[in-house]
Amino acid sequence: WGAVACIMFALLLSVAGQFSHSWIVNNEEGSEALSAGLTTVRYDCSQSETTPGSSLTKQDVIDQCKLFTYGLLAEDMEAAAAENNTADDIDDAIVGNYEDYCDNTYAFASGFAMGNETVLADLAETRDACLETPAAGSTGGLILWVGSIGALLGTVMLASGSIGRTLPANAEKHGKWAGMAAGVLMLLAVLVWWLLLPDTDTDTSAGMGVWMSVLAGLLAIGAGVITLLEEK
Repeated sequence: WGAVACIMFALLLSVAGQFSHSWIVNNEEGSEALSAGLTTVRYDCSQSETTPGSSLTKQDVIDQCKLFTYGLLAEDMEAAAAENNTADDIDDAIVGNYEDYCDNTYAFASGFAMGNETVLADLAETRDACLETPAAGSTGGLILWVGSIGALLGTVMLASGSIGRTLPANAEKHGKWAGMAAGVLMLLAVLVWWLLLPDTDTDTSAGMGVWMSVLAGLLAIGAGVITLLEEK
């Protein structure tokens, strides 16, 4: 039952990690509100601060942040602008697709390029580098989903063995291997994601999504080891 508990927690943590918006945390001064998931980006405007000497209040800055960020993270910036939302209509924490964030940032910045081909080329290169992050997240997320499915199968197998139920082809006997395989895949997902991330000078660190997935992998492997030791 200890093994069953471990692999169930592993399953829950892996799914939570999959949907976490905090795989990458920005530690740059003034950008602490920005974080990214596997394929998402999140900005918490409630952390916005006024600049010294500004006549704007903190609430004014937060409202401006919400209106701008809502459009920047929207799938269609023009459609988002046409909604004519007020700041009260928008949550403090805004989540969007990372690819939309990259494309919208390029579209917004290119408006100031005034047709300068050199600047536009640099912006396009920056956008391509930006898009490498969600691409890495998609690959890591796919592997993590496979690991989660393995953890689900392992949970069924180990639980069946614990209550003395027989599965087709005596699959309950292989629960330990399913757990170990699921754990390895979860850890592999984090490793592959990290290796595929683009090099950047930005000061970032691993967020909660990373640690939940790593812990899930260790728990799933631990479930298999516990069962193996029990059998011996």
